[in-house]
Amino acid sequence: MRNSRSTSRNAGRKPKAGRTSPELKLSSPEPVQQSFEKIPYVIDDGSRRVEFWHFGWAHTRGDSFAYLPKEQALVTGDAIVDGAYNYTGDGHIGNWPNVIRAARTKLKVKQVLPGHGGPGGPSMMTGQEQFFLELLKAVKSAMAQNKKLEDIVQMQGDKAVSTSIKLPASVNNWVGGSLPNQVKETYEELKAGRPHGEIPAGR
Repeated sequence: MRNSRSTSRNAGRKPKAGRTSPELKLSSPEPVQQSFEKIPYVIDDGSRRVEFWHFGWAHTRGDSFAYLPKEQALVTGDAIVDGAYNYTGDGHIGNWPNVIRAARTKLKVKQVLPGHGGPGGPSMMTGQEQFFLELLKAVKSAMAQNKKLEDIVQMQGDKAVSTSIKLPASVNNWVGGSLPNQVKETYEELKAGRPHGEIPAGR
């Protein structure tokens, strides 16, 4: 799992001719070294057990969690963050809270090591879950009022710069400058009826 937003956005994309990956120094994607179908996939050397879990598509199709049961620590990648770091362009926004809920109810967690932001406890998981529930609720409400995308998001060229959508103060930790784009992409996902990450050019 990588914690870089740019890495998650570019994963699996072939670099342009004449260029190499800045991280791997490769001119083409690195082949998969290992895959697994059984969940959880377990590594246990006798002194420490690590479980790899997949609960579905949230931030990306391949969202994975590393869980250390002895320490009750969960490493989340970008599926869970502490702060206004959520990139939704490749995501399944409607399923994101379900993934978080599955992780926090299936696993006994005391420590959360997020993709962005500092370490924390289970409240980080419930907070981010609530953020997405509130985001979905607000956009669905606007759509139910027959509002068009341009009625709730102001664009400058192809960039979302502001939104009339307001979320409750209880989720302010996850609200930042990317909210207009998150609203736009949530609207597009709901309108298309499929994950935003499957929508060509986001439309």
